[in-house]
Amino acid sequence: MWSVGFLIVNRDLCESLERFKRLSSSAVTLDDIEHALALFYPAFSRYQEEALGASKSTCYKGCFSCCYHWVEDVYSFEGLLIASKLLTEFPDKVEAIYRRCCDHEVILQEVWQGVVRTGRASDEAEETAVLLGFHKEYLPCPLLTPERTCLVYEWRPITCRSYLSRSASSYTSHATACEATLVPPPDLFESSFDLLHEQYDTEGITGLRALLARLLSPTRSPGISGLSLR
Repeated sequence: MWSVGFLIVNRDLCESLERFKRLSSSAVTLDDIEHALALFYPAFSRYQEEALGASKSTCYKGCFSCCYHWVEDVYSFEGLLIASKLLTEFPDKVEAIYRRCCDHEVILQEVWQGVVRTGRASDEAEETAVLLGFHKEYLPCPLLTPERTCLVYEWRPITCRSYLSRSASSYTSHATACEATLVPPPDLFESSFDLLHEQYDTEGITGLRALLARLLSPTRSPGISGLSLR
């Protein structure tokens, strides 16, 4: 039996889903995307709280356990919005972020080449090994500030939001990663998100660093509000 809170949260999620369905079937602006995500992200957080139940998240400001991962499965429209926020709100930091994203891409390729040489049994096992290998490089996300906070925390992608800590102890070093619980959006969101994602993605890139390396590139051709993956 679903709780009243869970049913209310799902209602909020469904309302935001309808907005994404409309966006995916028409021409949209970056403002449209920002408004839709501004409604979805809080509803998603409430959904996660209800889904966890008594096992509450212990995430707190200053914890950076998840910030050493290569963040995959980022939607193109999320990358567009994050890049836009960086260009308009943190223009003095864009070049350094861009260069770190490019450097991390090179390292990911080196990790991938090393995994390929080992002859993994399947593509899935290979991908997992690459992501784990990159994590062992101890490279913080280019959006992580010296104060150990996210520069675009309000607009961090769904992948970053999907991992929640349930550890009782504080995170003090990379070697003591917290216990993460994956709480992604309901499956019914995927089709609408995918349709909107495909409007702005022609390269099949879903890594956050890889997306930003292209969106923040000085040679990037202008598109939606000056940004485009095309």
